[in-house]
Amino acid sequence: MAHEYVLKMLVDGLANTAHDFQTFATLLNQRAELYGAKTLFAATKYRAPGPKYPSREESATRAAEAAVKVADNYQLVVTYFRITSEPPEPLDPKLYDEEGLLQLILSWQALGAGAFKAILSLYGERPAPPPSSSQPGAASELRLWAEIAAWLEKLESDSRLFSVSQQLAPADKSRPKKVRPAPVVDSLVRLEQALHRTTADSMLVANVLPYHLYRAAHTKR
Repeated sequence: MAHEYVLKMLVDGLANTAHDFQTFATLLNQRAELYGAKTLFAATKYRAPGPKYPSREESATRAAEAAVKVADNYQLVVTYFRITSEPPEPLDPKLYDEEGLLQLILSWQALGAGAFKAILSLYGERPAPPPSSSQPGAASELRLWAEIAAWLEKLESDSRLFSVSQQLAPADKSRPKKVRPAPVVDSLVRLEQALHRTTADSMLVANVLPYHLYRAAHTKR
């Protein structure tokens, strides 16, 4: 069964979040310079997939792998603020069909995007307007899954480079390992858990950010 409409909404949401994250990470280069970071953030270029798209299994696996790494990078910020965070449990795929898992994934992405827009606003920046409702047009499910994987891989790269520039983690020079494609439902379970985790951590950070920014603005340097 095709899910082009939901997948298109997810593509647009991830692209929107990638724009906001790039704005945020670039802004915080000022902090990185202040603390003597050797590496500043430079955004990763989005690589739009071309024709001859991979299978759904391959793209969904890539998307899940990248989403888990994004969640790991967000966790570094939670740790910096000394916040206790418990990861959500993976869902039982027998209780949710593919459509149900996609709806949950889309909900977590939208909620997380909203939380991040609030964080960006607290820093005095203007987030991108939320994406408008759009039609998938001639985009196939294979193309949309490839685009989801590509946007999540950009977010993974950008969040990793941000972590290095803010000295939250050392630079990782290891080569990524190629992961064997998994059944789509298995990747959806991992993707739902990762986006749930990222959203929850974003909201935890937002909860302490006003105090952090107040102290930062009133500390003499």
